Amino acid sequence: MATTLSVLTAEIAAPTTLATGTTLQSSNYVRVVNTASAAVHTVNVGSADSADVGSYSLAGYTDVILKKGRDEVVYASNAAIKITSVTPPRS
Repeated sequence: MATTLSVLTAEIAAPTTLATGTTLQSSNYVRVVNTASAAVHTVNVGSADSADVGSYSLAGYTDVILKKGRDEVVYASNAAIKITSVTPPRS
């Protein structure tokens, strides 16, 4: 079954440090895609007080919908990770 969502912000290359991480306009849902063909890259979530909350690996040419707190920032190990704010997905 297809997943339906609406895009809320322009897709950007993920920042690559916690200090430059983005809240994507305080969004709760973020579509994260790895545009690299074979490389696995790390996606990170950080808190407003500059602490890492968690991270995960994303295989090449795959995507996920990440749920995060409004004040949490997203960044990645490589700019091949693209991110955009989306509405909560519906099936």
